[in-house]
Amino acid sequence: MAIRMLFRPYKPIHIFGKHQDELAKQLGKLVVDHLITPGSIQSKVINDASIQNMKIFVQAEVKKALSTQKVLLNCLINWE
Repeated sequence: MAIRMLFRPYKPIHIFGKHQDELAKQLGKLVVDHLITPGSIQSKVINDASIQNMKIFVQAEVKKALSTQKVLLNCLINWE
């Protein structure tokens, strides 16, 4: 809610002596520089739970692809 309030109302207002748009830019820079870092992304993506979830997803997609390929192959073979 607090972040949403930074971007509304659409008319410029002053917060702590700064314009809302400048405050929003500075907040965005803070997020990019300190919260969304390569290390934070890596710690969220490369962990045991995510790797297990990725394996399950890939296995399901491979099964779907192989199943589709079998169906297409059977259709071609039986198409006469």
